[in-house]
Amino acid sequence: MLVPPLGILGGGLLVYLCLRHDVRYGLVTTLLAGLILCLLSVVVDGAGSVGRVVTVAGINWVPLLGLATVQARYRSLSLSFQVAAAAGFVLLLLGLLAIPDIREMTVEVMRGVWEAMTQLGFGEMPAEAEAAIIAIFPGLFTGFMALGYLVSLFIGCWWYKGDENEPGFGAQFRRLRLGRMLVILLTVVMGLAIATGWSVMSNLSWMFMIFLVLQGLSIMHFLVAERGLHKSILIVMYALLILVGQIGFPMLAAAGYLDNWLDVRTRI
Repeated sequence: MLVPPLGILGGGLLVYLCLRHDVRYGLVTTLLAGLILCLLSVVVDGAGSVGRVVTVAGINWVPLLGLATVQARYRSLSLSFQVAAAAGFVLLLLGLLAIPDIREMTVEVMRGVWEAMTQLGFGEMPAEAEAAIIAIFPGLFTGFMALGYLVSLFIGCWWYKGDENEPGFGAQFRRLRLGRMLVILLTVVMGLAIATGWSVMSNLSWMFMIFLVLQGLSIMHFLVAERGLHKSILIVMYALLILVGQIGFPMLAAAGYLDNWLDVRTRI
C-alpha cells in the first residue's frame, strides 16, 4: 500500500475479484486484508498505528469497491468513468466549501514537498510557481487520486475475461466518454472560473481535466485500433504527456472535451 505501483496493482486485483465472483466476495477479501494489515501494524508499531492503517486502507479500497460495484452491475466502463468524475466533483466541492482552512492545510503539505525536493537537489521553487500550485492543489490532488482509482479499475477490467457477448476492456476503453451532462457542468464551471477567478471553480476545472485527458487517450487508442493510424502516434502522445506535459496535457484534454460535443470517433 505504501508503494504506489503495488497499491494500484492491489486495487486492480480487488476489482478483478469483484468482477470474477461478486462484490460481496471483494468486500470480504478487503476486510480480511485490512485485518491482516492491522495485525501487522500492531506488531511493528504498536496499537496506536491501527487508526492510521484503517484510514489508509479505507482511502485506498472503499472508492474502488464503489467503482467495482458499478462495473460489476452494469458492465460499462464509460458509466464507471462518469460515476468517478461525478463523485470527485461532489466530494471536492464539499471539501472546498466545508473546510475553511484548506489553504493552510495545502501549504503545510506542499512545504514538506518543497523541502524534500530541495534536499534532492532540485532547487527552490519560484514564489509565483509555488503560489499557483498551492491555489489549484486540491483539484489536482483529487484528480490524480481519481486517476489512481481508474487505473486500478482499468487493470482489473483488463485481467477479467467476460463471456463472448461482453465487450472486452480494449473495446470499452476506446469508447470512454465523460458524457454530455458532465461536460455541460464542466463548461459552466470553467466559465465561472474564468469570469470570477473563484478558486473553488478553478480547482473543480483542474479535477475535470484529468478525466478529459483520459478520454483524449481513449480517442488516440481508437484511431490506432479502429482507424488504422500507426502505433507510433500513441508513442508520441504518451511521450508528450509524460515528458512535455505542458503540450501533451492540453492537447489530449482538448480532444476529450471536443469529443463530448462532436463525437469525434464517428466523424473520422
